[in-house]
Amino acid sequence: MKRWERLIFRLFTVIARCPFGLLYRLSDLLAFILNYIVRYRKAIIRGNMRKSLPKFSEEKIRCVQRLFYRNLSDYIFETLSCLRLNFETLQKRVEYEGIEFFEKYHSEKKNVFLLIGHLFNWEWLISLGPKLPQKQTYAIYKPINTSLINQLMNTIRGRFGTINLPLAQSVRSLMQLPNDGEHVFLVLGDQSPQKRKIRYSLPFLNQETGVYNGFDKIARKKNMRILYGNILRKKRGHYIIRFVPIEAQGKKFRENEIAEKFFALLEVNILEQPDNWLWSHRRWKHQKGIDF
Repeated sequence: MKRWERLIFRLFTVIARCPFGLLYRLSDLLAFILNYIVRYRKAIIRGNMRKSLPKFSEEKIRCVQRLFYRNLSDYIFETLSCLRLNFETLQKRVEYEGIEFFEKYHSEKKNVFLLIGHLFNWEWLISLGPKLPQKQTYAIYKPINTSLINQLMNTIRGRFGTINLPLAQSVRSLMQLPNDGEHVFLVLGDQSPQKRKIRYSLPFLNQETGVYNGFDKIARKKNMRILYGNILRKKRGHYIIRFVPIEAQGKKFRENEIAEKFFALLEVNILEQPDNWLWSHRRWKHQKGIDF
């Protein structure tokens, strides 16, 4: 990292030591700045919501947007808190339902794909690994150009033993590792793919959406087990993560069936708490019939 990045990283570690009461006061301040002063990606957020939530009135969309800024700010400070949070504290703030599915797949000697969306706070899934019977948990991620953020994510996700696996290396690693029930792969499956990599599209939140389907191909080829991580905000700073099995309609998954079922579950999850999804990313920047 560059010198200025090291200085900022040290500042992050100082912020991480603050009690949650102070962190959430800082979060309130940041949310106000993002919403009313910087107006962070407001046009993108409002446009995404209008297209995805056509039954919502303008007043309700403004309400969801206001709550979204608060949740986004909470996500930032909660993520920074992971630099110092111990496992016991996280256990009090994240409630898991469906851990028995991991135990079942471990006994069947099948590796697991855990598919999640950008629902706050997905980073607190770092507390999952020590609770599982599997030996190793991997987080598949796409590195970004800022070494500061990469270092932050590597530090946070590795605190309880999760290995960060860059997207470019993930296919080879997945194909080489034995399907022996000892490995869990966490995948944020709702990212916007590069235009040249779109191989499949489906209806999602009232729009035709280009999606990554690499996890679908690998899971079918390796005969892995699939879980969806349904994330709900119980109250501020407390979450329920429910694991839902994704199973084939017939004896085997047909092509793209996993992707279709994942996005169907994700849509239900988002509509249950629409302010808790990352509306600020340009999820529909590539349009069917124009870009793919």
